[in-house]
Amino acid sequence: MAATFALSIGYLLLAGVLAGCVWAVDSKTHQRLKPMAALTGAATLLFMFTQHLQVLAGIFILLLILMSTALPFIFNTFTHQKGFLFTALKFALIIFMVLTCFALAAHLIPGINNTLLHENIIISESAGTINIKANIDKALAGILLLFLIMALKLKPQDPYSKPARQLSLIPLYISLVLIVAYLSGLHLDIKMPPQTLSFVVTNLFFSVIAEEALFRGILQNSLSQFLKDKTRFSAHLGLIITSLMFGLAHIGGGWHFVILATFAGLLYGWVYQKSGQLSLAILTHWGVNIGHFLLLVYPVPK
Repeated sequence: MAATFALSIGYLLLAGVLAGCVWAVDSKTHQRLKPMAALTGAATLLFMFTQHLQVLAGIFILLLILMSTALPFIFNTFTHQKGFLFTALKFALIIFMVLTCFALAAHLIPGINNTLLHENIIISESAGTINIKANIDKALAGILLLFLIMALKLKPQDPYSKPARQLSLIPLYISLVLIVAYLSGLHLDIKMPPQTLSFVVTNLFFSVIAEEALFRGILQNSLSQFLKDKTRFSAHLGLIITSLMFGLAHIGGGWHFVILATFAGLLYGWVYQKSGQLSLAILTHWGVNIGHFLLLVYPVPK
């Protein structure tokens, strides 16, 4: 009973930190990093207590969280130091954090026991079975990536319009992606399976936020900044390159799914670039995934 309660509190803390970090990134209140890191550390200890994190994995996560609280100081120090060495150290630290988060999101770090909510279920008769999990590792990856965005103060170059306008266009963007998905071979399959609520919650907190933090928050912003002094189309190139990378990350579904994900990535990145709000890219991505789950063959035809 105590373990179940502790596990529930741990997951609630992760969800709360993810939502709080997205809000902090959008509102540019980067001083929220330390309290968010403390809550993430508390969640990690709870997962260790329930044995969802083995000791070594838990210590590794706690060290990453501790390091994340020092990132603003480290990056600020490196910025005020001249020379190749400090630039290389800053770059190496960023690469280490991104690769570690990628390993977490890809379930490559051993000793993490994610909660399996539904096993080998069929959502669409013409598709294979799926599992629905509450992925601790991917949620932690999302949090650490959001910490990195705050530490680096990454943001889109000169957002073109007010967030309210992009918010009103999100249903259109979602519809466009679903139409392209249908035309690409994901046939209509309108349904409301009993696992819908589990999917909706886990997809947001244990999948979409981490993906958007990586592709839009880190990669799109970083590429745009890197190209800023090289071309006046830096924001557009950053958007296109990131979308191609996002598409290739979905190669497990086949090349037609790569093309679909690339198109979807262009829209997610467009929403982010136009509004300056990571939350709107997350909302668009989440809406597309829910639409795919409820209206089309899920995940892909056999």
